Amino acid sequence: QPQKEFIEQPLARLFANNAVASAEAVGANIPFGSSLSTWGGTVQIKPAGWQYTKLGLFMTYPDPTAASNSGLMLQGLPGENGLFAIGETGFTPKIGPAKLPGRYAFGGYYYGEDNQRDGSSKYGFYWQADQMVFREPSAAAPALSEQGLRVFSLFTAAPAYNNRYPFYMQGGLVYEGLFPSRDADQLMVAVAYGKYSGETQPGRSGTTFLEAGYRVKINGWSFVQPFAQYIARPNGTSSVADAAILGLVMGVDF
Repeated sequence: QPQKEFIEQPLARLFANNAVASAEAVGANIPFGSSLSTWGGTVQIKPAGWQYTKLGLFMTYPDPTAASNSGLMLQGLPGENGLFAIGETGFTPKIGPAKLPGRYAFGGYYYGEDNQRDGSSKYGFYWQADQMVFREPSAAAPALSEQGLRVFSLFTAAPAYNNRYPFYMQGGLVYEGLFPSRDADQLMVAVAYGKYSGETQPGRSGTTFLEAGYRVKINGWSFVQPFAQYIARPNGTSSVADAAILGLVMGVDF
């Protein structure tokens, strides 16, 4: 799954909305979310503990999320398969005496789909900046506490002539352990904006999305997360009413 190999942004994946948590804008223009599995491989070079470069090459094919292309049956269609190349380089510093971790990355991709069904190949770029900006003092020095405030952001750009979103951005804040005796809980808020292409989506401008939530850790392997969302100009037009949503996510880690 290319999505698990590139644009590593764990904080974004805490949210309920799929655009923020999985597709990360790239998935709006090419198959990239958690539903995409394909043949391929990656190589990573780390000249230093704080710097890396990672490259990936994967097979593309029409209808990549179809039931017939699952498990190990990723045959695609002979004569219509292509290549998906993606790469990023980044830095993972630990800043100051508190060793605040961060990730700063720049990447690009080329998605080959030169066939009658899917049209021309596509490419795009992305920039990522994630950083822990405050760490609470640890009760067991010299161990470092995981409690504190983290920020994340992602920007993507792609040509307007054959992409749905030529520009997309998302960013958010996550505070772990804000309340006493709830050290593993996470309070979170995110905002995202996608600008539609005037060439491929005429008559549409952009959509803005907000989400706030609170993840309650029940124990070490389960959680419950109430959330609220607001979507302004769904589908990029005023013909669709803005949406306000309340929801609840429950999950287990294993």
